[in-house]
Amino acid sequence: MPAADKRRIGRGIVAIIFLPRPFVGGPVSRRVTEEIDVAWSTSELATLAGTTVNTIRHYHRLGLLEEPDRRYNGYKQYETLDLVRLLRIRRLAELGVPLSRIKELSTGSPEALHQVDVDHAAAIERLEKAGRASRPF
Repeated sequence: MPAADKRRIGRGIVAIIFLPRPFVGGPVSRRVTEEIDVAWSTSELATLAGTTVNTIRHYHRLGLLEEPDRRYNGYKQYETLDLVRLLRIRRLAELGVPLSRIKELSTGSPEALHQVDVDHAAAIERLEKAGRASRPF
């Protein structure tokens, strides 16, 4: 098994990179220690998240996503943390959570997310009961 090297990518995200082991008696391979810089434009972020640029702009207007820093050329520069936030917003929206509620959940507190889970479990139970009641014997 090759040796593992942990590297920071973006803000707080760590990638594990496997390096070959030096063979016995051979030269020791040098580890590369430069930091990997990850930055995406709005269109690149949209592609990665499976959404559109207009959706990202809409999330900015609603305050769901913070405006990122800009590059020297004026383009927005999204980092890994922005992608994670966008994916969380998209997943909650897919689960039927209204965008106004997602904004409340942006603090990421476990209690708030647990309440979403409880609400969804109750909705599933109501739908199952309604389905059983409407079926003929």
